[in-house]
Amino acid sequence: MDISPSESVFGQTCCLTVFADETNQNLTEAQKELLQLHWKLCINMHRIQELCRPVNIYDDAGNVVSVSPPVLPTKHKSTATCAHPVCMSCKLANMKVRNPKVSSSKAVESSAGVLSTDRYEPGDRISTDQFIVKTPGRLLSGFGREGPAQRFHGGTIYSDAGSRLIDVQFQ
Repeated sequence: MDISPSESVFGQTCCLTVFADETNQNLTEAQKELLQLHWKLCINMHRIQELCRPVNIYDDAGNVVSVSPPVLPTKHKSTATCAHPVCMSCKLANMKVRNPKVSSSKAVESSAGVLSTDRYEPGDRISTDQFIVKTPGRLLSGFGREGPAQRFHGGTIYSDAGSRLIDVQFQ
């Protein structure tokens, strides 16, 4: 069941065998064998461990009639019961794209509008902006039967800094 470093996977040499190498002391021999079976069969480790266990065959009364050998014979008996090692390929496959530049903040309600409260009285500072719309808009009065020349083609937005009043006048 060993995968040699020169073995080709999809036309490229397998670099994951370093984790299952004999010199890796972080994994037990049973975990190394389980990891190699996982790479070779491409099924999850829990299912591999089920296939490594012998299967009891019962009769109608519930008594064990016979024991069939495991589907996957292993070198180590503890391969069927050892803790699952971390597979780097599976970890990479389950990763999600995260944007580290996104941050959320909440506005402090007591400081809302601090910049304009004491500085301006209503009517002291009024900002205006104009906009143009290419698609003619319908008039507020009438039944929509006006010609394109009589419809709205834009407007002006007025904003008062002191009272925070916003008014839109269509033109």
